[in-house]
Amino acid sequence: MTTTVNRETINDRFKLAFHRVVARRLKEEPELLDEARSVVRGWASEGPNADYVSEWRDLLARPVGEVRKSIVGRDENMKRLRVSSPFRLLGDRVMDDAARMKLWRIVK
Repeated sequence: MTTTVNRETINDRFKLAFHRVVARRLKEEPELLDEARSVVRGWASEGPNADYVSEWRDLLARPVGEVRKSIVGRDENMKRLRVSSPFRLLGDRVMDDAARMKLWRIVK
């Protein structure tokens, strides 16, 4: 019997794996947290906010150790928040294209 994993499951796996990389990078470079906070401030200044903006603002206000632990959480709320992660917008500061493609192949 062949098991087929749907695209949404693969996307969720990728986002979790990506945030595991982010968590490790935050340990080495805690200033990435400031950059993510800046992304969220930009979202907030653009007008009416979606719920995720305030949720990310609250999460990123915590100490870096708590943020590292939270972003790799497997609960439904964190799974939902990873869809709108400010860390995705930090580009090569977190992971270059080649590493992103390699990670995608691994989780697939």
